[in-house]
Amino acid sequence: MERFERVLSGKLSTLLADSHPIIAEAVKYSVLAGGKRLRPNLVYEFCRMCGGRFEEADSAAVAIELIQSYSLIHDDLPCMDNDDLRRGKPSCHAVYGEAVALLAGDAMGSLAASVITEDSNLSDAQKVHIIEIINRLSGIRGMIGGQVLDMIYGNINNPYVNIKGLGEVPVPTIDDIEKMYIKKTSALLSAACQIGCICASNRVAEETLVSADAYAIKLGLAYQIKDDILDVEGNETLLGKPLGSDADNGKLTYLRFCDIHDAKTRCENLTLEAIAILQRFPANERLIDMTKKLLIREK
Repeated sequence: MERFERVLSGKLSTLLADSHPIIAEAVKYSVLAGGKRLRPNLVYEFCRMCGGRFEEADSAAVAIELIQSYSLIHDDLPCMDNDDLRRGKPSCHAVYGEAVALLAGDAMGSLAASVITEDSNLSDAQKVHIIEIINRLSGIRGMIGGQVLDMIYGNINNPYVNIKGLGEVPVPTIDDIEKMYIKKTSALLSAACQIGCICASNRVAEETLVSADAYAIKLGLAYQIKDDILDVEGNETLLGKPLGSDADNGKLTYLRFCDIHDAKTRCENLTLEAIAILQRFPANERLIDMTKKLLIREK
């Protein structure tokens, strides 16, 4: 992903021109902090499998990484997960304060739309379709909706659980947790996969988007369950956080409902189902390999 890092840095410099130095610095600190870059990878790979060129997917890849980064900034805030570390480094609010971190996250949502609208490789129809998918799957019907569920029955110490009008907090089941994970994690992965397809063609077939979405749902569930497993038996140095931190913070994880063996089995089966869906796409070898590697990752 060296190419993407160059693209990301270049587009950020353009997008942040004439902005206040403190907000530009906070945005760059968070977006350029590294990470797996899973979502941009998915944009590029689905674009390639659908016959497109990487250049056609650059802006979409940057947009999806901006949305992902903003969600991480907001997740780490004291009113949410209250995490002072992100990937082993101080989180955005720990460096710049809560107000700047909040605004940096807000800015990234706007910048994601801007990088799409300003792209000369995409038609107007493609731009509208891409922005619609990103907005829908990162919003209340997707990622934000999943975060709301995570807040409601995912943290026993969260003060917002007792806000007026919320009513009695439901006791979730393992099916509820999977639905939460689909919104919280799979939705943005689905956005990445679908917009990659759209970058490749003005007239992408609906069944192609359905297959991309189906793959992302399986992948997101497997990814989130794997995260829960790593929180129990991972490497603290690689994870950049203490083992058991989710349980210590009262967060609800998959392992509250099953033992680690069953969780691993579910993760493996979801990965196989995701790979089966990829058989619908040509030249799928790279993405199949990446999907397998996510199952055995250590961070």
